[in-house]
Amino acid sequence: IELPDTLDKEQREAAIAACTDPNAVTVIEGTAGAGKSFTMASVARAYEANGYRVEGLATGWAQAMNLKEAANLAD
Repeated sequence: IELPDTLDKEQREAAIAACTDPNAVTVIEGTAGAGKSFTMASVARAYEANGYRVEGLATGWAQAMNLKEAANLAD
């Protein structure tokens, strides 16, 4: 898994867990400003580099739009 060096320890652990979790869905949660979107962007790039299409999900429209923009996800 190629991840950016700019991830902190907790972000890196979350990204590795998301990339290696055998379940179909992985949930990453954290406080505002914890770097969830940055972490998920790193996960998305890792999956895309291996030929996967990435979909982002959120509990609300505003959060979904923020995730889409912050993680640079396709429509």
